[in-house]
Amino acid sequence: MTIYVLQYLEDSDDRCTAETELYASDTPARAAMEAAYADTIRRIKFDVSRQSEAHNCSLNGRTASIVDGVDY
Repeated sequence: MTIYVLQYLEDSDDRCTAETELYASDTPARAAMEAAYADTIRRIKFDVSRQSEAHNCSLNGRTASIVDGVDY
């Protein structure tokens, strides 16, 4: 049996948290990851056109990340 774990990590000025959600298949896990990524980009008004080492975002395959300085 395969279990898919969606892990949410935040280390920012507001909080330092880790949360997980379990899924029985990859399709709903990936959909939840993509929705959380899009919502976070929108909510924090992240400028996706400004990519650098200290300010970047990516969504590829099974990984999504948003980095803004020391916050991620």
